Amino acid sequence: YASDKTSLNVWVSMLIETLSADQESAKNLVKNLAERTGTISANWLRTYVADCPEPESRIAAVRIFAAAIRSCASIEAEEVKLKRWTNAWKEQLDCFKGKLGKVPFPTALENSWQVHEGIELLDSQRASSIGAILSFINVLLEVAPRTWRYNSELCMLIRDIAIAYEENGGDALRSALNLIQVPARLICLVIRDKARSSLRASFPGASMSFELADSQARPETNPSAHLLPMTSPQMMNNDMNQRSPSGGVPVASDFLTLFEALCAIMGMKSLILAPLVFETTEQSRGRAVVSLTENASKALATIYQESCSSIASGMSQQDIEAYLHICGLDSSAVPTQKILDILTKYPSTKGSGARNGSFFLGLEGFLAYYRDTAQTNEARVRTDLHTFGYRPDLTRRPKETRIQVLDGIQELKSPVESVAADVRTVHRDNSESSNLGELALLGLDSFDLHAYAYSASEALAEYLVASTILKRENTYLITNTQKAIYRAPTAWAGNEMWEAAKMIFRVIACIEDSYQQERIACIMENPRSDMLNNQDIGLLQAAKALSTPRSNQNYSNDMQYAYEKYFDLIKELMKLKPLATWMSENRTLWSWMERDLIANDEGSSQRRSDFLGQREGIVGENTRSDNDMQGVQDSEDDDDDDDSRMYEDAQRCDKIVVDGAGLDVINGVFERQGSFEGAGKFVKKGVWNGTEETFSMFRCNVSNNTKHWYISIVPKGVQPGTNTDIDFYSAPVSRHTPDLPPSAGWTKANEGVPPCPVIQIKDDEESDDLQRGRVLSKNTQRIDGQ
Repeated sequence: YASDKTSLNVWVSMLIETLSADQESAKNLVKNLAERTGTISANWLRTYVADCPEPESRIAAVRIFAAAIRSCASIEAEEVKLKRWTNAWKEQLDCFKGKLGKVPFPTALENSWQVHEGIELLDSQRASSIGAILSFINVLLEVAPRTWRYNSELCMLIRDIAIAYEENGGDALRSALNLIQVPARLICLVIRDKARSSLRASFPGASMSFELADSQARPETNPSAHLLPMTSPQMMNNDMNQRSPSGGVPVASDFLTLFEALCAIMGMKSLILAPLVFETTEQSRGRAVVSLTENASKALATIYQESCSSIASGMSQQDIEAYLHICGLDSSAVPTQKILDILTKYPSTKGSGARNGSFFLGLEGFLAYYRDTAQTNEARVRTDLHTFGYRPDLTRRPKETRIQVLDGIQELKSPVESVAADVRTVHRDNSESSNLGELALLGLDSFDLHAYAYSASEALAEYLVASTILKRENTYLITNTQKAIYRAPTAWAGNEMWEAAKMIFRVIACIEDSYQQERIACIMENPRSDMLNNQDIGLLQAAKALSTPRSNQNYSNDMQYAYEKYFDLIKELMKLKPLATWMSENRTLWSWMERDLIANDEGSSQRRSDFLGQREGIVGENTRSDNDMQGVQDSEDDDDDDDSRMYEDAQRCDKIVVDGAGLDVINGVFERQGSFEGAGKFVKKGVWNGTEETFSMFRCNVSNNTKHWYISIVPKGVQPGTNTDIDFYSAPVSRHTPDLPPSAGWTKANEGVPPCPVIQIKDDEESDDLQRGRVLSKNTQRIDGQ
């Protein structure tokens, strides 16, 4: 319980190195571990992956156990015993085949085969110590739903066993893990009661629902015995690379180590996330100084060099804008001042011969920027690395899988295209994924599994989908994904499902093998239907079914929302060359929506509902397009004149008072500044994220039948109502006063902070008094604070 864990980590590293070199010591430790699986209080495996409440101790123990098992497996005699144990499992499963998927799958060898893992026979040539440990891991997986807060270490143990090198018994270890259905149990541990009936029947413990597992969970040790006294100088370690479980029920991030273990068993060791930063021994203001790891620094330095137009000077403002565009950010949505702030905050140099005081971001500044970003938004850093061809372990994909030549110019492939090519290359001579077994393959076809993976790590999820589909003829994952989005709830509740589905379809469409065209056809025109609604679920079929009744006055907002989601998904998939080719060859299948697609591409029919997903919190890969900049060259004065004529008969007011918003900069007086879509537009100045901005309150169409009011920051030169807006609060129009903002009913949007505001319409004198009161109140608070 020391506050400094550096010595523990050094000790563990030294012990791992010793065990790797001294195979006899490793063999004795593994034998000891195996013997203790037959005990209760002395069972080290159970203690450190299911009972111990101290995370550093759990991680240290798991690292040591896994290193010992890998070293032991490299001993020829131990590998032979493990293979005999594996053959015993094969014989047991041959007698079990008729019951597969109908009754619980065994966790250990039974009957006459038990001699191959009997504790009392470990000194003989028949029983395998490693086999006994692997069988006990099966037992731990079956009770894992009740100890889910410690599952990260259990999965770490499986992962670190599976990464053994082929020449050191790695193939034998992974084959054993596959045969005893560890991958299938890991999958059930994620999707639980959403697993197919055959999986639930085979692994009733691992597939136990979250609710049932929570009701049965009991603390195995007295937690108060491990609590530190309030007056103790000891502190819990705050390791920034340590993965801690969330409270309540598991969330996607809690399964990250599990997905790494699953991928390692499938032969994809490069998907284990390498740390990006570490705490140095230096101190600053009482805290450890954080630095990028060596591998992260090398990767980012390479990206920097490839992104600079002039290495001698550094990264110019134009280079930064181009870089942001490649990373999936619309440079027009990033204020120039933000880029200048980066150049000011981080080490930069003035270029030779530079005019107007132009500065260039140096390598030191580039790395410092990512060092800071990794501490506040690690996912952003990993996404950028993924875009430039780096795997999660920070090795780089081969050049031919990430670079394409178009018209003689080298360009980066999209991440999904690069991942699909990389998986095809890695699996060319690798059959690990094909040995997973029937039950694991059933689990890999689950949409929920890949949706969880997508929320945990987008890069890892793309690799998992590609490995699941490659060289497989069936289209169950496609069908399950189509059913999921067809039944998805509307608005924000279904956004994650749509984004996960988009990722799945994009990866599948890019996998080049003999089944590629069949899979693309299934995505767009699936011959199967949703049994609950008897509805075709192919993307084109579902979109057409939703589009047909749009002229009906009873056409609901939910149907319009669903149609827009399908439309946007199809539009996004058409950006991929394989799918665009298929669409070109099958034009008759989508001719009914061709006008909409063309109109949208030309920007002549900008629809607010196109961007509804953005307002609801969807974050996709470069979801913005040139259409978003529609109206940049238009005159704002002309727009105001047109809107003013439409507004002549509407109720008018000149000032709106906003109060009670959790984001204080929103509170205050908004003054009318022209009109938009037949209603007044109101603005106020304020500082947000260190920059002075203009906050706008306006009304716009959300879909065919609804209008909403928004409080947003609208970029200069862009009309309100696009996905470039930064939204804080929104509210449906009032039926009684549709042309004025409603006094109540406001809800938090993407950047808003609860509570939501209350709106009052005041005359000039009242609003001025209120504004003076707010300023006076703030000044009084500031004086009191001083």
